[in-house]
Amino acid sequence: QEWKEVIQFELDRKIKSAHETVNAIYKKAKRKKIDDQIIKCFFYQSKFLQVNDENYQVKVIENLTQEIKNSTDSKKAILNYIYASILSNYYQNNRYVIDKRTDIKNNNSKDFKTWTKSDFQKEIDKTFATLLKDEDQLHKTKLKNYESIFEISPFTDGKSISMYDFLQKKAIDYHFQNAYSLHNEKYKTIFPKLIQNSDEFVAFKTDTISDENLKKIIEVFQNNEKYCLKNSNQDIHVLQYNRMKKFYNYINDKTIYFSKLTDLENKTKNKYLLQDNQLDVATYYFSISSKEKNENHYPKVLTLVDTILNRRDNPNAKAEAESLKAEILKKEISLTIHSKIYPNQNYRAFVEYKNVDTLQV
Repeated sequence: QEWKEVIQFELDRKIKSAHETVNAIYKKAKRKKIDDQIIKCFFYQSKFLQVNDENYQVKVIENLTQEIKNSTDSKKAILNYIYASILSNYYQNNRYVIDKRTDIKNNNSKDFKTWTKSDFQKEIDKTFATLLKDEDQLHKTKLKNYESIFEISPFTDGKSISMYDFLQKKAIDYHFQNAYSLHNEKYKTIFPKLIQNSDEFVAFKTDTISDENLKKIIEVFQNNEKYCLKNSNQDIHVLQYNRMKKFYNYINDKTIYFSKLTDLENKTKNKYLLQDNQLDVATYYFSISSKEKNENHYPKVLTLVDTILNRRDNPNAKAEAESLKAEILKKEISLTIHSKIYPNQNYRAFVEYKNVDTLQV
């Protein structure tokens, strides 16, 4: 009811009243230790600062860092993620100016508006390194607990996804965005080792990898799979599949990848994952089908697609399978003729068609 009042005040452009109501919600949430409401209040308070204060960016960071100091467990991890995201967005929006600044040795300034590129990178890296430290608590805390601040897809089971899962994905994505040497020749032989079964993968040594972001990506994946193997609280095959997907684009020989995917398909009892596997195989064979190369894998693709559509376990896979089937079966026809046509003369036309058996002229 209180949040409905806030929204109505905003619609009526009564920002002061909305701000006062949010502050009241915040005090109650702090007293009762309702973490998701505290974070939601922070978002709204930051928005109101943007409207009323020219120096809002500094105040938002000050408020956030103070909230982080007073927080623990999952709430602290989420706030740290928000802090890193704000810094990253600020840098991206102002990088033209920031990149021109000269680094200052031993710069300990807290004023991020004066930071150089390396200052931002160090602070963001340091913050992402803290996100997954409290792994036990993060694994126990479900994303559903924070549904008031996160938009959860209706096809996603928020009760089964932990805050660790959520933050791990964010950390992995961040390091992939900053790993610029992944296509380097020296890593070609490494990537096939990164799609091994979990038992083999967690034993992989990262000491020979010079790219710090790639090293962190591997170690984040390893830590999660080690935790799963030790505690058996997650489906290890799902973790392996998610890891394999991340490294797919860097595997030159796709037969290695799909060989591992087939192994995974034979081992898993997870029906949701099984459909994802089948969709990946179908999408791959669809992509390499070529009339010029005389490679027609459409029958195999349609068989896999129908297998996926006959099950109800994975609605996301079903939706993509339906799109794939529609793309294969859609009717197409194009007609190309000479640019100049003269009366009473025969001329040829070039007809290209797909899934059409009759044409009337």
